[in-house]
Amino acid sequence: IEPFNDVSDLVKSNRNLQPSPWVSQILNLLDGSASMESNLDCFCRKFLIKLSPNFVSFVLKSDEIREKPDIAWSFFCWSRKQKKYTHNLECYVSLVDVLALAKDVDRIRFICSEIRKFEFP
Repeated sequence: IEPFNDVSDLVKSNRNLQPSPWVSQILNLLDGSASMESNLDCFCRKFLIKLSPNFVSFVLKSDEIREKPDIAWSFFCWSRKQKKYTHNLECYVSLVDVLALAKDVDRIRFICSEIRKFEFP
């Protein structure tokens, strides 16, 4: 799923687009609990959804997550476990932004080493 509802060619500007209702549902599940990943799995399975890299990046940039680096890290790691899913560069950059706010240098180094392994379009 994408972070915004599909408006096709009806809208020429994305300034006032409302996020998909799935965004708030996923954000509600990002509670940092021990069952968070399991809850995400169950939710996505129940509604037959797979998050897109754009969706993951959008969630990582959200105000609700920006100051919660551990939850952002867990969500990032969880999302890569989806079938046929690969993070795009924007996902990595969004996570680095969150980690930089928290001054989490070790995880930033790890992410940078991961980025070097991939060839992004």
